Amino acid sequence: MHSILGGKTKPASAAWSAWCRGGLGGSVSRREPVCQQSGASCCAVECSRCHFRLTRMVLQKSCGLCGDSAACVPCCNCNEVHYCSKDHQERHWDCHKDQCHPYKEECDPERGRYLVASRDLTPGELLFSESPVALGPLGSCRLLCLGCHEFIQGDEFVRCPGCWWPLCSSGCASSKFHVDECPKLAQDTKHIGQPPCQEDTVRYDIILSLRCLLLKFNAPDKWSRVQDMASHAQRRVDGKDSSHITTVRYITEVLGDEFDEDDAHHVHDAIVSNCFEWRSPSGVRLRGVYPLLARMNHACLPNVTLFSDKEGTMYVRSAFNIKCGEPLAITYVGTSVPFWDRQRYTRDVHYFKCDCVRCEDPTELGLHYSSPKCEKCRDQFMEPNTWLGDTKWECPLCGSQEEEAVIRYQADEWLAWFETKDTFLKSTRFAIKSVMEKVKAAFHSQHYVWEKAALVAVRALKEDKSVEGITLMRDLWRRLLKLYDVLEPGMTRRRGVTLYELGISEANLASAEMKAGKLTSYFYKRHLSEALEHLEEASAILAQEPPTSNERRWHTRAVDTVAMVRLDLAKEEGAGEAVAPAHAQERNQTTDGGRGGSLRRLRHSCKAQVRRMQQRALLLPRPPAQALGAASGGVQAYKADRERPGWKVPGCLPRPGRRAAGPE
Repeated sequence: MHSILGGKTKPASAAWSAWCRGGLGGSVSRREPVCQQSGASCCAVECSRCHFRLTRMVLQKSCGLCGDSAACVPCCNCNEVHYCSKDHQERHWDCHKDQCHPYKEECDPERGRYLVASRDLTPGELLFSESPVALGPLGSCRLLCLGCHEFIQGDEFVRCPGCWWPLCSSGCASSKFHVDECPKLAQDTKHIGQPPCQEDTVRYDIILSLRCLLLKFNAPDKWSRVQDMASHAQRRVDGKDSSHITTVRYITEVLGDEFDEDDAHHVHDAIVSNCFEWRSPSGVRLRGVYPLLARMNHACLPNVTLFSDKEGTMYVRSAFNIKCGEPLAITYVGTSVPFWDRQRYTRDVHYFKCDCVRCEDPTELGLHYSSPKCEKCRDQFMEPNTWLGDTKWECPLCGSQEEEAVIRYQADEWLAWFETKDTFLKSTRFAIKSVMEKVKAAFHSQHYVWEKAALVAVRALKEDKSVEGITLMRDLWRRLLKLYDVLEPGMTRRRGVTLYELGISEANLASAEMKAGKLTSYFYKRHLSEALEHLEEASAILAQEPPTSNERRWHTRAVDTVAMVRLDLAKEEGAGEAVAPAHAQERNQTTDGGRGGSLRRLRHSCKAQVRRMQQRALLLPRPPAQALGAASGGVQAYKADRERPGWKVPGCLPRPGRRAAGPE
């Protein structure tokens, strides 16, 4: 915003126009001519006395269909394209819908290319969906069929007649996943890369890299997207990453010389840095390459959530409200990971130090999720202090320090104790409660060790149908929900499952207490209403799962449970409505209605009060007969004295300044 006067630029502020009006007494006129070359609106403000012109250039949007510069109707989804009318927007939709997204790409020298919201987003909005350009097994896994991606059972298995790689059946040799790679894998005639037996092996790391390299010959459009992905291959070579170097050498030296070495380096690092894992319908963990999804940056407190279907298609949705211009962030490592593991993963794999809002806060958003307790201070927790790459944990109160390796060892000991000694699975609810108290005494109540212990405890308590056991389970789910409200807020799968489990435990507890006679009908309906509220929210969150997703079963369970709780609530309300007319009829029969009924109720209550007073009098000790006779004589004398003129209450003195009653 600038004004131009005699070749000099001055700030175009309202104060300058006010000076013209106040100092010279002139009026201000406005004109809005449009530049014929640039299409910008030139808003000119001119004073009638001094003829000073204040010019402001306003860039106008052109219509996406006709090119008219008077486009004032923006696309409500992407907010990037404008139109001159609603009719032009509807006519242009067939051409625009493929490019219409509620996000846009931006570039930064430090963060590279990343996605930001192009408009305000509400929780649960679908941002985009992306199918993988290539699928494959994990870098390290046990025997897996390359045709159907299912685990191979037993030591006796079928091998592909062309490449000698393990298969679950001979029919998988002609699968769409394996048919293109089989001739290349067959060039390993010495069987260097083929897994020999039934055990975990890192030899499957070459499969996804090979499938991506084959896109160069089979799908050039997908190959161009893979080439456009970020890569840190040179850093891995300089750091002498043995896994990276071995895979690249096997592909370029054993499988054929048609693969360029630079392409092999780029592809393998792009996979390691940007691939995403998902589970097949049978529960097998696989990984895929998603070029658009890889554009999103990392944050330990993500604002978007991911869902996948059985084909590996990823669906990206907003977790909570996102303002226009805010970066869209996912988590590369997971939210239920301690501070040191998150920092090490982002440093070693992605070559950056995470400085998100959670990592920059020493208390991790007030959770103390990784903080140990200070042994010298009461209820005080240590905070991380990093200097020259070395992290130590320091108490902010007394200044005592502890090495990070010692803290990790202590936490790992607790986790190993949970797994090896069956601390929860073979214990009663009293033992489970005792263990949880010990964990709470050793760590913060929202520490990640406590979280792992609570998740194991609720699984062990599923078979306990007692009121005490269900109460303990409900309390644990409540605390877990409070934790996930901070770690994964909004419409995320983990929070939805937690709400579902909490609603079930609340409904079961209300039914158990009602059967035990510990609840009245009013509180029973109140507890069921609270459980129904949690279950309905869980159902709304879990409804985001794709119809063919493996996790869709959670939504089905939530819907069924909501119907059951509503039925129980309706039965209880129906029983109460049936009892109410009976009470009303009985009340009308006893009162006969009207004013007479009110008098009868008052008389009945008075008689009941008299009876209670008589019963209390019977409980008092009775005085002897002589005392009763003396008391009766005193009462008669008291009545006679009171009838005498000028009588006053004995012992009563006149007020100051007044004359006493009675004769002189």
